[in-house]
Amino acid sequence: SDLAYGVFLRWTHKWNDKLDFFVDGSVSKYKFEVAETKTLDEDSFTKAFAGVGLKYKFNQKHSIDTSVGIGESFLLNSENSTELKIDKVVIPSMSFSGSHILASFKNGYGLQGTWRAGGLLPTSQSGFDTEFGTYWNVGLGSYYKQKNKIFNIAIGYGQRSLKTDNIEQTNKDISISAGIGFEF
Repeated sequence: SDLAYGVFLRWTHKWNDKLDFFVDGSVSKYKFEVAETKTLDEDSFTKAFAGVGLKYKFNQKHSIDTSVGIGESFLLNSENSTELKIDKVVIPSMSFSGSHILASFKNGYGLQGTWRAGGLLPTSQSGFDTEFGTYWNVGLGSYYKQKNKIFNIAIGYGQRSLKTDNIEQTNKDISISAGIGFEF
């Protein structure tokens, strides 16, 4: 794919000092390119995700999330040797992730590492029977806290594997993100 872009939103409700509940969602726009000898039925797609979860904070530096959600995935198919088609399927997922502050400074700056591992649950839809799939990613970012605001920028690498009765597909991606959060 070409450079993709999107937005990720998370609303968090603090239940107590250790436990938070969250609802999140994302929408991303992708544009795909193929070799000159092949054609693609449609080259631009939007992908969405929505989920809920719990975040447990071990201490100020370490936390872990568990979440469930439903999101869209892309499957690349070939009509024949030169014509390709991308099918969109909706798949439930579950994940575990962690966030670890590696360094923090009194002026509000810090360095944070993240990881996520999850499963894509088997489904049957639109002519596809998907099997259990997996995904994971790791990331490193910096942040700046200022009163009730936090600004961050991060880079990540991940992989997503999905299998149907006749397709096995693994996607790898590198992501760069910037964000802002508010507490109120």
